[in-house]
Amino acid sequence: MPLSPRYNFALVAAYNFDIVTNYSGVFTVTDRYVGDRLTAFGTPISPQYELAAYNLTDLNLSVLAPHHLEYGLFLKNVFDKAGEVSATTIANEYNPAAPVPVFITQPRTVGLSVRIKTD
Repeated sequence: MPLSPRYNFALVAAYNFDIVTNYSGVFTVTDRYVGDRLTAFGTPISPQYELAAYNLTDLNLSVLAPHHLEYGLFLKNVFDKAGEVSATTIANEYNPAAPVPVFITQPRTVGLSVRIKTD
């Protein structure tokens, strides 16, 4: 199937710890691997394009506070990998030498989050 890699893995490790009374923390590391895959079924006028495999790592530190509040600090795509997510070969139907536009993963992103959990 197009865009379906033969191998696709995700590993998640989380460490929970106490900070002070009523406050706890969670440190999470996520590693995702997406194998190489084809963009389409391919035809004589619309060739297949193989997307390269990629690996992304994310870090997250959360503090769980009273009143159902959660404060987080995250770092996504730690190593700033430009993984190929999708591509289109429509232009190649008209010009086989045309470059193939490829959509890539989100670059390294740092951020803060605040969540209110409702029961």
